[in-house]
Amino acid sequence: MQRSTIKEHFGGEVPFTKFLSQDKVTQERLLEVVDLTMSDDLTVTPEDKTIDSKRVDVTVTDSDGVTMAVIESQDATGWLDSIHASKITYYMYEKNCFTGILLTEDADEHIKGFIRYINENTPFNIWLVDTLVYVLEDEPYVDFVPIMRPFSIIEKKIQRRNNNGQGATEFNGFLEQKMLEHPGLWTNQTGSYLSKNRLGKYAMQAVIMPRKNGFRVQACHRGSHNTDKFRETFTNFCQQHDYDPLFNKQRGYFAVDTWDQAFDAFNVLYKDLESDNILA
Repeated sequence: MQRSTIKEHFGGEVPFTKFLSQDKVTQERLLEVVDLTMSDDLTVTPEDKTIDSKRVDVTVTDSDGVTMAVIESQDATGWLDSIHASKITYYMYEKNCFTGILLTEDADEHIKGFIRYINENTPFNIWLVDTLVYVLEDEPYVDFVPIMRPFSIIEKKIQRRNNNGQGATEFNGFLEQKMLEHPGLWTNQTGSYLSKNRLGKYAMQAVIMPRKNGFRVQACHRGSHNTDKFRETFTNFCQQHDYDPLFNKQRGYFAVDTWDQAFDAFNVLYKDLESDNILA
């Protein structure tokens, strides 16, 4: 495996972001390090136009049409500059999205300070991610390492409000609140879901994910146990508790209407996963 750069291997920013939008394994690698789970209902779009005909490098959108993340890649110079660091905030505003991902091969302390200021003093949550390019048998392998993570809701100096003066209903604020209300219940909280990880001998996850019109409760195996036995035992679980089972390549799940329903279902599901009642 030989170390390379975006400029050397891809020739520039546009071919690189096109590769990122097409290669599912690379997408999963990136979204995992920024705490966004890659599932069958996420769409990754390159060169996504804004209302004023600008082009966002990459957007990540769920099946409800909600933009989950805006991704902006530094150009082939490799170093993050003030233009790219600034325009991602406009793209986030324009896409009504509060999660931004800046891909770069390096950044000086002044630019890092600007990103830190945005994260602390605005509602935006920006990840600064180091992009590592390798070449293996003439094929690119791109890895990602977070340089800077967003602040938590508690650490921010600003609390976003909606038009009625109530607390914001964005998912990450809602989930942060639920994480605090039930200390120790979940092992992971992101801007889009809460999860309890590595349950039972199959190390699966129990997940609550808010959606536009309700909640999804999921048993996730991330593609490791996409088997008939998993589908059979998850279906049995759903039938016992009067849920309608659904599946994709990475999980089994069902939909409920309210947080209380989702919370009760989650508590039953994680215990079944922990006890190996849902098999792979």
